[in-house]
Amino acid sequence: MDAPSMRPTHRTAARLALLGLIAGAGLTGCVGYTPSPTPKEGEFVGDTITFPAAESILVASLGEVVWRYPVEGDFAISFPPGLPRERAENVLKRLDEPRAHLLTAQTLELPAYRIESIQVVGDAAVVQMHRPIGLPRPATGESITQAFTIQLRGGVREWHVTATRAWPIGAIEPPMLSVIPEPPPPPKRVPVAPVSASDAAWPSR
Repeated sequence: MDAPSMRPTHRTAARLALLGLIAGAGLTGCVGYTPSPTPKEGEFVGDTITFPAAESILVASLGEVVWRYPVEGDFAISFPPGLPRERAENVLKRLDEPRAHLLTAQTLELPAYRIESIQVVGDAAVVQMHRPIGLPRPATGESITQAFTIQLRGGVREWHVTATRAWPIGAIEPPMLSVIPEPPPPPKRVPVAPVSASDAAWPSR
C-alpha cells in the first residue's frame, strides 16, 4: 500500500519560502534577528528585537500592507512584545499615517495590523504580517485576518520591499494581539514642610 501523501500547510509553505530566501542570499553571516512567535502565548523567542534596522524594516513593511490594503478609519498596530514602546512610537512617526495608533487598552476596539515575525540574514529580510478583515470583536479585539509574507532588501542601503505574497484569508493563524501597557505616571512630589521663622533663625533646634 502506498504511503499517504501529505500536503504542506500554508504556514509550512511560508516557512519554506523564508528558508529559500535565506539560502538564496548565499550569506554566512546572520544579523541575528529571528524571533519565533508562539501564537498561543503571544511571546517571541530571542532578544534581538533591538536590532538597529528593525524600525526601518517595520516602516517599509507596514507601508506596503497598510497603504495597499487600507481599512476604513483609524487602526492600531500590534508590535512584537519585545519592542520597547519608544521604538514603536518611532515607527508610527516615520510611517507618517495619522490614522495609526499603538495597540493599547484604549485602542483595542480598532482594527489591528499584527506583526508576527521578522527575520534578517545579511541584507535580506522577511516579515510576516497580518491585516484585519472587518471590525474586531468587542473587548478582545480579535478579528479575521489575512497573512502576508514580505521580502525586503537593505543593509547599507535603505530597506525596501522587493516582493509581497498575500495568503488566502484565514489560511494562517495570526499571533496574539500584543497590547502595549500605558507608561507609568510620573512620581508624585513629596510636599516640603513649611519652615517657620524661628526654625530658619535656629536651624539646629
